[in-house]
Amino acid sequence: MNFLNQFFDQFQQSLWVQNLGWMLLHSLWQITLVAILFSIAKFALRKRSASLRYVLGCAAIILMLVGPVVTLCMLPNSQLPGVSGSTDLPVAFDANGQAGSMANVENVLVPDAAPNDPALLTSDNPTKPTSPGAIE
Repeated sequence: MNFLNQFFDQFQQSLWVQNLGWMLLHSLWQITLVAILFSIAKFALRKRSASLRYVLGCAAIILMLVGPVVTLCMLPNSQLPGVSGSTDLPVAFDANGQAGSMANVENVLVPDAAPNDPALLTSDNPTKPTSPGAIE
């Protein structure tokens, strides 16, 4: 029984399951929006041909199917299972020169600035360097 609990805990914490949950949540409002827009369009086109309303209905159904899939692909760090690709995370280099994601920044090399680098000296104290990201 402990194995099953452990399995389900890991399953719930996986990025794929979280993205799937967000996709399902977003699909509720997306499908509702498509249905409302279809109802308005169908009412506006009630005196037009039935084939036009039929094509509009088919387009609405296709949007209801495609919308959640597009949402899943747009979620941060989402990848379809079995598809390799970039997760668009920033890359850092460790002390050995190996590339890794910024999620693991324990051994990241940050170049030291020269103590008298003119770009880092403040205007009010020209002898005291500031850090590159400091806001004055």
